[in-house]
Amino acid sequence: MQDTFIQAYPKLLQPSVAVAGLWLAHGDEPLLSQWLIDALRPHWRAQNYAIKRIELVSVKSWQEVLSELGSQSLFDDASALIVTGNHKPDKAVIAELERFAVDAQTGAHSHSLLWLTPKQDKRAQSSKWFAPFAQYGHVIDCNLYNEQQRQQLLQIQAQQFGLTLSQEAWQLLMSHTEHHLLSAYQTLWRLSYLFAPQLMAEVDIINANSENTSSQPVTGIALDINDLQAAL
Repeated sequence: MQDTFIQAYPKLLQPSVAVAGLWLAHGDEPLLSQWLIDALRPHWRAQNYAIKRIELVSVKSWQEVLSELGSQSLFDDASALIVTGNHKPDKAVIAELERFAVDAQTGAHSHSLLWLTPKQDKRAQSSKWFAPFAQYGHVIDCNLYNEQQRQQLLQIQAQQFGLTLSQEAWQLLMSHTEHHLLSAYQTLWRLSYLFAPQLMAEVDIINANSENTSSQPVTGIALDINDLQAAL
């Protein structure tokens, strides 16, 4: 299954996500790769995964990956491997990865493998090494192709912070940060701290008026262009 980051990311923020099997994230935006890891990590921890990183320093490093996936821990239910590096697996490893992915689909194991690579073009995506991820796993394109996708993603992050910006406020934010993803995210993070007292007051009101707070989510602090101009 292949998704863009903007399609996959909201799904990963849901309370329950099946994380076993193969995951491939390719792109040239490191921040998106990190957000993907941050979204998967709570699911790994909730399901008692042992999380480990392996860097591919050569093709032979794939043997370390397969060995780690085949090992059993007395304390963890399964392993989640975050693999970095651009060394492609050989024919034998490709066969093992395909077997690993199929076994995950049938429930034979719960291990999870996330491989982070640079952006892969159409030619690379037609290669044999790519097939197990596309056919039996999850391929996520960690690239943003237009300004609309950038704003959609930042809106999701703003919601995570409990903030809702008007359209004029968004335009000011993007202009102020020169349409730079990390700068805009850092600005939202600072705004969340600045308006934290108001957000906590809203939570207190909900807690006081409802015994079942889980059914009444916090709507967040609405910010217009005047709020943003005063805060920046």
